[in-house]
Amino acid sequence: MGILNRMTVALASAATLGLSAAASAQVAYSGYTDGAFNSSPVNTSAFSTSVFSGLTYENSLFNGTTAAGQGFVGNNAQTQGTQELNNFGSFFLTPPGPAGTVTDYSGNTFNLLISFLTPSTGNKTYTASLTGTVTNTTGGVAILFSNPVQTFTLSNGNIVTLTLNNVVALHDPTNAPCAAATNPSTTSCAPITGFFTLTTTPEPSSIVLAATGLFGLGLGTLRRRNKKSV
Repeated sequence: MGILNRMTVALASAATLGLSAAASAQVAYSGYTDGAFNSSPVNTSAFSTSVFSGLTYENSLFNGTTAAGQGFVGNNAQTQGTQELNNFGSFFLTPPGPAGTVTDYSGNTFNLLISFLTPSTGNKTYTASLTGTVTNTTGGVAILFSNPVQTFTLSNGNIVTLTLNNVVALHDPTNAPCAAATNPSTTSCAPITGFFTLTTTPEPSSIVLAATGLFGLGLGTLRRRNKKSV
């Protein structure tokens, strides 16, 4: 391979290395959630709840650091009556009426706000607005989100994709109660979980500097070779 070809390959490698290193960078994130049935949720990091006929949502605080470009938010539900931690909030289902009563939740909606920031974006907060449909399932309730994947371009050029999982594990308390150590046995609970995916964009100046350095090395090699041939 000629020296000029090797220089071209080196320049391409410099750009690729810059992109790969940026993509694997670790970034801290933090935020909070709010939710409401059939209405717009409040926007607050303080503890808040929304109740609809025996179905309760409790909001959450979360924080973490991406690893290999992803940050998972998926803790189990906390004790009912306290703010959730490191999930996107949790649902609690209690019997709304006498034993054997079945509530039809179908046709109702659940609206969720997820507000987050990273140190690299300063005080700018990004908010995801998600809409879920509440439906009855065999022995329980499910919340299915219509827009579970959302993408944000941060002020520093990085891209964050938020992916939410549907809540499909919320069952009638008499069939699937929460662990007794976490919640009363008369309550069924399920957290909203998901993850952040970070795609970082390398600064053009970094790639230019790396490429310039490799170009300089290649040029020096070419000159030395030309001198030997004289």
